[in-house]
Amino acid sequence: MKRWQRSLHFLPTGNTTFRNFRRGISLHGHTELSRESLGFINHHLDTVPVVAHIARHALARYRREHGEELDFNRAYWTAPLSPSEAHKLERQQIENVLGLEAIVSLTDHDNINGAMECQGNGDRESVVSLEWTLPYGPASFHLGVHNLPPARACELSARMLAYTASPDESKLPELLAALDRIPAVLVVLNHPFWKMAAIGHHTLREMLRSFMRSHGRYIHALEVSGLRPWPENQLVFKMAAALSIPIVSGGDRHGWEANTMLNLTSAGSFSEFVAEIRQDGRSEIAVMPNYQQPFGLRMMQVVWDVLRDYPGRTDGRAYWAERVFFECDDGVVRPLTQCFKNGLARELRLLIGAMRQLERQPWYSLLHAAWRLQAGKDGLPPRAESRKPAASPAFSNGERSVA
Repeated sequence: MKRWQRSLHFLPTGNTTFRNFRRGISLHGHTELSRESLGFINHHLDTVPVVAHIARHALARYRREHGEELDFNRAYWTAPLSPSEAHKLERQQIENVLGLEAIVSLTDHDNINGAMECQGNGDRESVVSLEWTLPYGPASFHLGVHNLPPARACELSARMLAYTASPDESKLPELLAALDRIPAVLVVLNHPFWKMAAIGHHTLREMLRSFMRSHGRYIHALEVSGLRPWPENQLVFKMAAALSIPIVSGGDRHGWEANTMLNLTSAGSFSEFVAEIRQDGRSEIAVMPNYQQPFGLRMMQVVWDVLRDYPGRTDGRAYWAERVFFECDDGVVRPLTQCFKNGLARELRLLIGAMRQLERQPWYSLLHAAWRLQAGKDGLPPRAESRKPAASPAFSNGERSVA
């Protein structure tokens, strides 16, 4: 049985150089081309102090005046960074903080246009990738599909998106096998334990077990995510050990904070890095200092990045409401700036205003203290660790032995 090698390097604050590695790999990052549903809001507002109270009153007033609930499932937001801005942000962190050469894999939701744009702009150290939304029963898994051959990227992505639009599990093995047959492609199950609002914890676990039993042979690695809490990532370690499958980093960046999980490698190219993962099971992961910040505060920082105005932009996305979209009563999806004849609904203005105020003192310090206390209860990542997780019998994979 192949012995998987994985190490975590928790970085101290300040400049750090890894002399034993050549490159830093940034996996899983989003740009303005990703559509992020707002459907989670109703399930998470109560976790944000102050805003929860304001939100309940604002939503109740909307219900009284409009005779219906404000349906957040009709809305989505887009990240504030363009593909070139996102690529530059990730590259600069690797070069300036780690002192390594950078390779960046942007993974917009079901969209390769940003990655193709970066390659077209001459960003040689970028690869064509996407985060594929894979419906599976009542669940939806996210697969990071990295390093599609440029000549076949449009064809392969079109097949993936066609499956998303009309899933048929009998056709899934053929599609996954087509990706697996390309040696330089890396298929990663992203954040496998993320909490889907529409299904319960037990159902998610059952769907995950079923998926890995049926299709796990085509999954090359599991993601340890920089945008998921430490206890959740610990479950990924256990799952990886149980299935004898490698882990890789995944920053899942949505705002202006660069990825807090990165892979380190001595490989000369992304394809050689893929071989390290798929053939050798060797993965070295750098955990950046910002990952030590409370998870709730880091998620809130993404919200602030989305709700911030960027006056210098000239692409029609300077105002935050130009980057948030809503399905209007006529069924047409429009930016919020076009949805209300008399400006934004006052309930929405009140809610957004409260969210933006929380970035100011003293609210910021209060939030930091509250979420730091909660993180201490849930479990904080250690400052330094090289982990080989204990196996868990909860998962099985027909072609991989359980560790």
